[in-house]
Amino acid sequence: KHKKVDDAEAEPTEDPLIEFRSMLTVGISANQWIKGSSKTQLMFVASQWDALLVKPPSKKVKKGERIMIRDIDKIVKGHGEDHMKKNTFGKPTAKANANTCLRILSRPKAGDEARDLLCLSFQNGDNCDLWFKALSRLVQTSKLWSHRLQKG
Repeated sequence: KHKKVDDAEAEPTEDPLIEFRSMLTVGISANQWIKGSSKTQLMFVASQWDALLVKPPSKKVKKGERIMIRDIDKIVKGHGEDHMKKNTFGKPTAKANANTCLRILSRPKAGDEARDLLCLSFQNGDNCDLWFKALSRLVQTSKLWSHRLQKG
């Protein structure tokens, strides 16, 4: 199905997002963490397949946060800075279990460090693993075969 070329993965003949496309467009309810506090958000891929959208689940709210897929470097499991609540005494702590958390990291510009674009937690580890795979594949497709994002 896939031919391996050196270190890079060969472009798949079928849609590289075939197993994730419908779940990415439907989206998932997840907790977005900012400075140790969470709010429930709906996360899904924009219809043009160029951005991740994060918005409140209410139907009344039309606008949300747009994170361009090309700005994402990688998806990392575990706690990010925004999962953590700073404590007056002692180390920062996180309310969410690390095995349900994902960090969406920026693609750093020269001289900069990668930073968290989004810190999320999911209902359970299985959802987290599934979205880790889906988002990682989305980022890989964007980097290697961006012409395949929209149509497969």
